[in-house]
Amino acid sequence: MIFAIDPGPEKSAWLVYDSGKIHKFGIDPNRVVRDIVQEFALNSTSNNVVAIEQIRSYGKRVGNKTFDTCEWAGRFAQVAEDAMAQSFGAVKLIPRPDVKLIVCLNNTARDSDVRDALVYRYGGESAVGTKKTPGPLYGIVKDLWAALAVAVAVEELSKRGKKHG
Repeated sequence: MIFAIDPGPEKSAWLVYDSGKIHKFGIDPNRVVRDIVQEFALNSTSNNVVAIEQIRSYGKRVGNKTFDTCEWAGRFAQVAEDAMAQSFGAVKLIPRPDVKLIVCLNNTARDSDVRDALVYRYGGESAVGTKKTPGPLYGIVKDLWAALAVAVAVEELSKRGKKHG
């Protein structure tokens, strides 16, 4: 099982993913996400992974929100590592360009391209569905697409036998 996080400065998107299925998800204040990560990690097995999108320098100016996001990514990783010490689960940090390369086969893809690639992977727009006929991606909005992309990328790396983070 993969607990994937797209960290933010105040709120973060997260989801629990296993073999192509999304079990739980949310966009919550970071202190809440930290507690959810800890609970997941404490109840983990050796096959479980906490995967976090890692902020990297791209040669551009950044503001305080970017640094706050980096700080929260580190907090999530630390709480997961501490809680998973007994279960031997893994914590993986994966940079956004790597996620884009795995999901879209292009590390310069835009967020909309990532969403489109994920929807295609699940069978097209019917995978999102509607309230009346929800698909497996129903409810995935905003930064949850990035969290899903992190989960898919980490799963793909695992299938290929490559380690990350």
